[in-house]
Amino acid sequence: MKELIPFHISQIEPYVPGLPIEEIKRKYGLKKVVKLASNENPLGPSRLAVEAIRKSLDSINRYPIDDGYYLKKALSEKLDFPMEQIILGGGSTDLIKMIARAFLDRDDKAIISETSFLMYRLAICEVNGKEAIIKVPLKNYTYDLESFLNSLTPEVKLIFIANPNNPTGTMIRKKELDEFISKIPDNIIIVLDEAYKEYITDPDFPDGTNYIKKGKKVIVLRTFSKIYGLAGLRVGYGISSEEIIDGLKRTKTPFNLPRVSHDGALGALEDEEHVKKSLKLNTQQREFLSKELKKLGLEVIPSVTNFIMVKSPKPAKEFAFELMKKGVIVRPLDAFEAPEHIRITVGTEEDNLFLLEKLKEIL
Repeated sequence: MKELIPFHISQIEPYVPGLPIEEIKRKYGLKKVVKLASNENPLGPSRLAVEAIRKSLDSINRYPIDDGYYLKKALSEKLDFPMEQIILGGGSTDLIKMIARAFLDRDDKAIISETSFLMYRLAICEVNGKEAIIKVPLKNYTYDLESFLNSLTPEVKLIFIANPNNPTGTMIRKKELDEFISKIPDNIIIVLDEAYKEYITDPDFPDGTNYIKKGKKVIVLRTFSKIYGLAGLRVGYGISSEEIIDGLKRTKTPFNLPRVSHDGALGALEDEEHVKKSLKLNTQQREFLSKELKKLGLEVIPSVTNFIMVKSPKPAKEFAFELMKKGVIVRPLDAFEAPEHIRITVGTEEDNLFLLEKLKEIL
């Protein structure tokens, strides 16, 4: 079979998702398992979203509206952008793949950072292979934009930036990003992945949509998987110029957003109280959990998101496995090129206390 797979595809290491709660319970005979591995909203989805999904179930025999008209209209009003400058996808991952397919020609390259979201390199490899990736190390667990500038070559067509970054939880500040974007040539597209934007309370966070309004070649990605609590529905959206969105439409899979996902996202968008409640819980519990982890002698990377990157006292896979056997699922970061670290999602107070109890037992 190997001879049937193109070389650049054979180089790709498949994405490995976190293990489900049910599987861990069954495998280790546990009554309670807390999943703090995938940066999901511990409060669950909005009730408005659930009700909208229930109403849409009677129509699942019909194909969805291909362009997601009603969700795009609601996003257009919320963001103050024309509908023609918005595109929907099956989560941000779908949009990242669309971007690579739409804009990377045969000899083009893309710049990404080490220890950042895995889908950037997977999407680039799928189109042009590993040779198309220019990878820049982090600096103090944050994107090193100066090194990005020093890595520019005539072949570079795309730059992927996660702000804030997954898995470190750090962010690039407004002045730094302003200066960086002002120095990028006009023939390069910058992808600003803002999946965790809604969790940020720091006023110095740069809203990527402002660069689009200024005419910069920027694509902003956002998602309903995080603060909106709809990870299981896979709904993401991109914002850019009409010209760039037109390019993305050409690589979009038809009907890539199921009817129930569209309607659930529409319901979630209306529930501002759920978002406020989720933000409040996360801000309080992130501060609490960070302090308690430090008390245990663990090195904690300061985070602005709904997860915390922690230096593991032993190899991350081994440490995560010990926690899993005690009923806590966290994410070892080997695949993110950080084998000495784990990523812990901020849970409810009960979740976090359970985690701390198990950590004390191990440590």
